Amino acid sequence: MNYVSPCSARQIQIMRHALAWPKSYRNHYATYLGSDNFIDCDALFWQDMMTRCFKADSGQYIYCVTELGIKELERIDQSDEVKL
Repeated sequence: MNYVSPCSARQIQIMRHALAWPKSYRNHYATYLGSDNFIDCDALFWQDMMTRCFKADSGQYIYCVTELGIKELERIDQSDEVKL
């Protein structure tokens, strides 16, 4: 089955890293405003694939993968071919 993902390859990599996919023993990804990863994480936030919170003491943004993001990773893993 072919599947067209709404996420870029880099965004998929970020969600997998946040979850330690496929083990899923954690769920967070820390980044800073202005970093390359921030743009991708924020895009995932606006797609409802991740949640976002700001830690004022460290200046970090912490993103967590949502159920929708987890389902997206599952769809990608179940597909024979993924178009990004």
